[in-house]
Amino acid sequence: MTTIVTRIVNPTGGTAKGLPLTSQEIDGNFISLADDKLEAVNLNNTTIPGSLTSLGVGTAASGTAGQIKATSDIWTTGGGLGVGTTASGTAGEIRATNQITSYYSDERLKENIEPIQNALEKVMSLRGVTYNPNKLAESFGFMNKDKQVGVIAQDVEAVLPEAVKPAPFDNIKLQEDIEISKSGENYKTVQYEKLVPLLIEAIKELSIEVQQLKQLNK
Repeated sequence: MTTIVTRIVNPTGGTAKGLPLTSQEIDGNFISLADDKLEAVNLNNTTIPGSLTSLGVGTAASGTAGQIKATSDIWTTGGGLGVGTTASGTAGEIRATNQITSYYSDERLKENIEPIQNALEKVMSLRGVTYNPNKLAESFGFMNKDKQVGVIAQDVEAVLPEAVKPAPFDNIKLQEDIEISKSGENYKTVQYEKLVPLLIEAIKELSIEVQQLKQLNK
């Protein structure tokens, strides 16, 4: 199989190219090739203009317009990404015209499976809030002043630390498996989809309490 690597974008001028990379560019940008794989780092100020039809991250793209498939979480700290649609222009925002599918849920791939304990008590300790970004958030590039809705990462971390991760804007990888906070403040974010199992178990606990009350009132 013959592989031809082409220059997608001129890193310094931002001009789209379709010419093969030179040996110097391959060496200078640490590009390595393997079967059906291209790895590149240190492509400073490089962007891919336009939009994608579908995207596969760590897996083959589905071919369904607007669908993102990934074998792990997707983090973004640069410009926006449009899948099946144009990017919004808001840094870090992903827009897609179809489902975003990632990670795995198959029971055959899991062990040490245990229900979340005291789920209702944990949910009761969380705050669902509305808020606006403050001046500190603005200093990190979050300029949208619209009222937002969410939870507090520190609240979630106290009861479900598995759902809390370092905030991507503040995260930098030094080397494989070593990441640090750029600011030294260790800002946090919440993977909201991981709150769903907690809510499921809390509803089940609440349902049991309701059934017990009904039995007492008979």
